[in-house]
Amino acid sequence: MLSFKSQEIPQNELAPRWKIGIDKQQVAVFVGLALIAGFILGFASAKFIQRAEEAKAAEQKRMEEALGTRKNEVKSGSGVYQVTNILHADTLEIEQLGTVRLIGIETPDNNPNSTYQETARDARSFTEKNLLNQEVRIEFDPVYAANGNKDAAGQTAAYVYTKDGLLINAELLKQGLAFVKTSEKFKLAEEFNSYEREALMAMRGVWGSSTTASMPPTPTDPTTPPTDPNAPGKRPKLTPMDPSAVGPNITPGGIVTQPTTPSVNPGEPVVMVSGDRMYHKAGCEYLGKKGKPMGLSQAKSSGYAPCSRCFPSTGIKQ
Repeated sequence: MLSFKSQEIPQNELAPRWKIGIDKQQVAVFVGLALIAGFILGFASAKFIQRAEEAKAAEQKRMEEALGTRKNEVKSGSGVYQVTNILHADTLEIEQLGTVRLIGIETPDNNPNSTYQETARDARSFTEKNLLNQEVRIEFDPVYAANGNKDAAGQTAAYVYTKDGLLINAELLKQGLAFVKTSEKFKLAEEFNSYEREALMAMRGVWGSSTTASMPPTPTDPTTPPTDPNAPGKRPKLTPMDPSAVGPNITPGGIVTQPTTPSVNPGEPVVMVSGDRMYHKAGCEYLGKKGKPMGLSQAKSSGYAPCSRCFPSTGIKQ
C-alpha cells in the first residue's frame, strides 16, 4: 500500500478585526484636555458670578447713598418740598417734614381782642399767597441741629425760601407783618433786627401806616363832629404818640419797663445811646454795657437812630 505523508500547510497569522484594549496615552490626553476645559469654564463662571455680585453690590450701595443723601438733605435742610397747608402766618404744613415754624419771627395773633388783628390777617394772606401749594426750599439753622432741627415745643424750625429765592421769614419782617423773636437764637438774628428796624422807621404793618404818617395833616372843620374811632365799620388808625405820653414802655412781648434815668431838661425824656449809633430806653436788652444817657433831642440831632425793640421815641396807639 501506498502511504501518504500529510503535508503541513503553514498558516499565516491574521490581523484581528477589532483591536480591543485601552491606549493609556490617549486616555491621559483626553483627561488632561477635560481638566483644562473644566478649569477654564469654572474660572469664567466664577468671574461672571463675581462681576454680577459686584454690580449688584454697587447698585445697592448707590441706592443706599441716594437714600442717605435724601436723609441728609432733610436733616441739613437742603431740599425742595411742597407746602400743603397754612396753620398760621408763621407756621406751615410741609410734605415729608410735617409742621414747620418760620424761625426767628412771630406774627401777631388773629383774635378779636388783638391790637394787631388786621395785621395778622394781612400776614396770613401774604403767607398763603406766596407759599400755599407751592414748592419751597428749606434751610435749617445750626443752633437746632443737635435737636433734630426742632425747637423746645417740638416744632421744626426753618428758613423758608420761595422758588424765586425770596426768604419769607425776612420778607414778613420787612413788610411789618411780624416781630423778631428775641427769645430765640439763630444765625440771621442781626439781619432780622435790621429788617425790623427798617419797617419801624417806615411805619409799616404793626408799626403804623407809612402812607398815613407821610401825609400832611388835614385841617379840621369846627362844624364837623369828631369821628368816633370805635364806631362800627371804622378802622382805627395807628399814629405815633408823643414820647411824653407813652409812659411805661410796652414791648411786643408784653414786657413793661420804666425809665430809670432822670431827664436832663425838665419835660425832656432821656435815652441811652450806644456805640452802634442807636438810642434806647434804659434797660433795653440791645443796649449793651457801654450806653450813656443823653437827651432825646440831642440824640436825634446827633444822628442816632431809635432802637426797634424798646421804642425809645415812638409808641403805637389806636
